[in-house]
Amino acid sequence: MNKRDTENIVSAIENLIDKSGELINIHGVNSKPGSISSKELETFQRPLSLKTAYSQGHTFVEVACDQLMAFSRTLKEPIQTVAPFTCSRSVLESCSLAVWLLNNEITAEDRVKRSLSFRFEGMVQQKKLANSSKSKNGLEVIDIQTNKIIKIAQDMSYPIF
Repeated sequence: MNKRDTENIVSAIENLIDKSGELINIHGVNSKPGSISSKELETFQRPLSLKTAYSQGHTFVEVACDQLMAFSRTLKEPIQTVAPFTCSRSVLESCSLAVWLLNNEITAEDRVKRSLSFRFEGMVQQKKLANSSKSKNGLEVIDIQTNKIIKIAQDMSYPIF
């Protein structure tokens, strides 16, 4: 790969980001009448949980865009040697989580289950981090939030593992 190839890649990435931004600005992120998401939100037993799942998915799309911008910057002079790999991994992980949550072939129930699962796993990780610190700051808040997630799952008759 030569300098010209790298410049073409950076140019293509920047164009993709610009065009994606234009698309989002034109259409927004709110559900359009008759769309899959609006139908789900109208009929789902707990629309706030579904909105949370959609919000998480949209956040992952934004994270992927940010990481893609960072990736393109690592390819400009002076070119970085390790940073492109960490940025590209972040892009892939964020995109996979976005697709996992926003997949239009899953039910609203599965979308909310995935959202709650992701939130619960995040709380587990936060608890591990808090436990590893000397002060143990935040453990009570983490437990309260974790219990709220479990309660939502139980109220919706989702199995708790």
